[in-house]
Amino acid sequence: LTYFDPRENAVYCSSCKDASGQLIAPGSAVLGAISYIASADAKKVFSFHLPEKSLSYLSQLGEYCLELQLEKHLKTLDYLKSVCALEE
Repeated sequence: LTYFDPRENAVYCSSCKDASGQLIAPGSAVLGAISYIASADAKKVFSFHLPEKSLSYLSQLGEYCLELQLEKHLKTLDYLKSVCALEE
């Protein structure tokens, strides 16, 4: 399983990827993290490690999927990003 479809919240192998719409290839580490998050106990959902670059990508992908499913841009997310940027 290599490709993620954010509209369908589905993962596809390379032979099935042409049957779906807009697919993303996030890499095995990020796909593994998504799988872990989806199935983990709520108390352990964030107990995984990823390289900083992959963690940032996972965060961006999560934001994208959230807005895609809600069909709405979240202004509070923009505010949170601006506050986090001040800490850096």
